[in-house]
Amino acid sequence: NLSGNRLSPADVAAVCAAAAGLPHLEEAAVDVSGNALGAAGLEGVAVLCAAPGLKRVSYAARQCALDACGVAAACRAVAGSPCLTHFTVDVQACRLEAAAAHFVALLESFSLTHLDLRLRQNLIADEHTAFLPALFQNAPRRAPLEAVAVDVDGNYISAKRAGECRAAAARGAVPRCSVTFARSAVDPRVLHGAEPA
Repeated sequence: NLSGNRLSPADVAAVCAAAAGLPHLEEAAVDVSGNALGAAGLEGVAVLCAAPGLKRVSYAARQCALDACGVAAACRAVAGSPCLTHFTVDVQACRLEAAAAHFVALLESFSLTHLDLRLRQNLIADEHTAFLPALFQNAPRRAPLEAVAVDVDGNYISAKRAGECRAAAARGAVPRCSVTFARSAVDPRVLHGAEPA
């Protein structure tokens, strides 16, 4: 747990590289929330995913000003890891907005079976979440997803998008699904009086 320590991206990369260099590393849990990481908040993910044989990663980078490049790079690293089966990412309050759309790259993985996306309070709107229903549909892959959890509480997700996700989850292609839209805010661009999700 490295949260709240005024660490730089280089500091986090060094720690993650040291962990990735451990022999027989199969599981890594890292929390770098509340540091001065800015858009580099998820760089440690790619460093960890370079570890041969790594199967589980839990990575928290709450309250980092993430951007599209950082999210895309982390997701490509996860998708390209040959052994990674479990991935949890917690990026609450990172002002993701359109960058959230880059989580679609996770669907390119041939090894992931368990996925947990915690995207609370990120100013995410409908146009950034077209990929969400696909997470529950289990399109042809070498390793079908067994469990998917998505938490987009406190974003600008419409009732229509929430319904699409719940309908996709209900079809049962992924055996264990959890999708949270509770207390979704109303997109300020929507006319006054619109129903929140």
